Amino acid sequence: MELLRKEAAALPPYQPFPSGAKVKLDMNENPFPLPEPVRRAAVDIAGRLNFARYGDSGASALRSALAAYAGVRPEMVFCGNGSDEIIHLFLTAFGGNGRRVIVPRPTFVTFRREAILSGAELVEVPLAPAESADPFALDIEQVVRLAKEKPGVVFIVNPNNPTGNLIPREALLRILAETESLLVVDEAYYEYAGTTLAGEVARNPRLAVMRTLSKAFGLAGLRLGYVIAVPEVVAALDRVRLPFNVNMFTQGLAQAAVENAPLFKPQVAALLAERDKLWQGLAALPGVHPFPTHTNFILFTVPQPPSTVWRKLFAAGVLILDVSRDPLLKSCLRVSTGTAEENAVFLKALAAALAWCRAPGKTGG
Repeated sequence: MELLRKEAAALPPYQPFPSGAKVKLDMNENPFPLPEPVRRAAVDIAGRLNFARYGDSGASALRSALAAYAGVRPEMVFCGNGSDEIIHLFLTAFGGNGRRVIVPRPTFVTFRREAILSGAELVEVPLAPAESADPFALDIEQVVRLAKEKPGVVFIVNPNNPTGNLIPREALLRILAETESLLVVDEAYYEYAGTTLAGEVARNPRLAVMRTLSKAFGLAGLRLGYVIAVPEVVAALDRVRLPFNVNMFTQGLAQAAVENAPLFKPQVAALLAERDKLWQGLAALPGVHPFPTHTNFILFTVPQPPSTVWRKLFAAGVLILDVSRDPLLKSCLRVSTGTAEENAVFLKALAAALAWCRAPGKTGG
């Protein structure tokens, strides 16, 4: 279509793999049911809200609840329709028009898509190879040099997705100290990693921290992300968001979840324990190498073509993520931590897939 912008024409539509899988371990979701008080709150909220009205466009009650959870003031919190919308809004407010956007690679794909769509100058900084002494380390010297050369926006996921590694806070603070760029740190896996830069925001007006309720809080279908930043950055995002971007049911249930945050801690602890067992199970398989992780997922290499292994797993009813199209991840797959039963099914299916691939004439198809 002639009227379609070239930036949009260059992007394939987002198409998550359709899942009829019995075991779904591809999206880093929390596999446990909502704690009972939160589930009851969902029923209560649905029953008492007047859906004929638009509701609170500013999500003020939710912002206050998130501020209390994060230990900041409500005016330092912005709510969005998932992290994807928030990334879009950051680039609408601070990117585009050839402005430099620096992103590590590989990382969460939405940063790249939205930077291209905004018309920004996208600069990707490759992570260290998997075979290096410090796999997937970020070259902070290069990031600082690029951000000094042409100030813009630096997006960093910490811990990184899909690699699972943690970037030292001292390295991130260097970007703030030595450049004039806006640093946006995506802490989607904060509850699993237990480390945050949120406490630095008040002292650093060019720092913004993104978080989500899609992972540890088990509300991926609700679509709620939030930002911790100084009021000036929050106001900038507020200027470019659509009205009523977070619907009233999402606001109410997200508030109930955050106010019951302690009820999710046993789920996080259980998932971390299962993750460690899953990691050991992967390491015990011949030719499989799992990488250290600070999240609820594990990146691992396989000795046969990853796409072939992935197809065999899917045929067995197990869905994980094939990340091998990225040159730095050419031997890799990523698996989310599920329940003990789901993890056992996955490990058994993976062992069978690898055995099938080793059979004469089978590898590659």
